[in-house]
Amino acid sequence: MDNKTLNSTNRTIYIILFCCFALVGLLVFFLGDFSKNTSDMCSFHKELFQTQLDSAVVVRHFVDKPNHAMKTVDLRTNEKEYTIYFIPPDNDSDFDKLQLGDILTKEKGTFEMKVNNAWIFRLRYECTF
Repeated sequence: MDNKTLNSTNRTIYIILFCCFALVGLLVFFLGDFSKNTSDMCSFHKELFQTQLDSAVVVRHFVDKPNHAMKTVDLRTNEKEYTIYFIPPDNDSDFDKLQLGDILTKEKGTFEMKVNNAWIFRLRYECTF
């Protein structure tokens, strides 16, 4: 085989390999579940979803930089503490409005929370509990 044929064959192989990698990348992108507001976050927030809050107090409000800079709020009731991660971008402004000492109430079976009886926000997780 001469040099020209060998270069043409190598080029064809490289093009085929590139197309295969591109196709696999596209399949992973479109079929993979890269949404942070699905299974892991739903399982993490399941107890909060299934609990009624009467007067939960915001005791910590911070951006957890070691944990991928997650916007995090810790709530405390008389019986228990809950952590909320504000992952969906729809909830960025809700996180920014919350302050230490705010009182949250919520009905069982929902992510809709009332803050200080003044305004309401809903965590935008789409969970199937």
